[in-house]
Amino acid sequence: MAKKPKSIIYIMGALVIWLLLILTFQFLVSMNQIQQYSRTTSTSPKIALLLEGPTYDQAWNSTALQSMYQLQDKYKFELEIVKEIDKNKIEKVASNLAAAKFDLVIGHGIIFSSPFDAIAPSYPDTRFVTLNGEVNHPNQTVIKFDMEPAGYVIGKLSTLMTKTNKVGFIVTNMPNDMPLLAGLKRGVAESSPKTTAIIKIIPDYNDQEAAIHASKELIAENVDVIYSAGDSINLTVITVAQKHDILSIGYISDQRFIAPNHVITSLMQDVNQVYTNLIDQFLFDQLPNGIVNYGLREGVNHLGPYGPMVSDEVKLEMTKTIDQLTRTSTP
Repeated sequence: MAKKPKSIIYIMGALVIWLLLILTFQFLVSMNQIQQYSRTTSTSPKIALLLEGPTYDQAWNSTALQSMYQLQDKYKFELEIVKEIDKNKIEKVASNLAAAKFDLVIGHGIIFSSPFDAIAPSYPDTRFVTLNGEVNHPNQTVIKFDMEPAGYVIGKLSTLMTKTNKVGFIVTNMPNDMPLLAGLKRGVAESSPKTTAIIKIIPDYNDQEAAIHASKELIAENVDVIYSAGDSINLTVITVAQKHDILSIGYISDQRFIAPNHVITSLMQDVNQVYTNLIDQFLFDQLPNGIVNYGLREGVNHLGPYGPMVSDEVKLEMTKTIDQLTRTSTP
């Protein structure tokens, strides 16, 4: 049997060595990536989201939850979700999170403002953020929605859509609802002196029984357009309005799907945009302390798609009103 030339043996040996070098290089690269990933995850920010109400509301709470899951998938931070928290336990829960070295604790609503304010000085390395509320410490940020212009829009739209000249609004006695209420009243008063705005105040955003009672009282007073500024109560109020064949206006998200032939539109709040800005700014050390405002001008508050009952004339009038509101302080 003929022997292979030495040159072929050398070539084969070189190929084997080359292949081994490639495999070794790939292994080292993979190990380096794993080590980098481990270092990243071990130092990833710890972020907590606290929710007062249920996450099936198709509005305030569910939108916040979905936004945070999307942002976690993008940035790979550690995320803790606390749902339907008892308001009397907020301070304790937030303190425990801060003591566990959470970098950012977010309270999704004004109810978290006072508890966060009470514990913020004890945990200076934790940033406390609430949506609505007040701020008194350097490690606090409060995101506020400019609701007076938004209220004006809903007040005017309700007036344009009523046939009985009676419109009803359900709000809470929370401080952040007062500008909204002022806007609702002004929108009605300046749009039609013949239209009466009937206001019902309920204790909080999740009180279903109070919302049902308020809705039925408004209907008994011949109201034919209802707007409720609540979290989980919106589903209830819209359903009651549909059963009595009157119109309603949704809140936070596009809620026409609940009653397509009875929901005029929704006052939408782009909670996703707010949370995207919040997390982006925090992760890149650009989140300001103090108060951050969002409203019509920033595109966070806006009207959703209209239902089939809204005429082109009404749509045009509302477009003009919103355009003017975004350019000036008053319409």
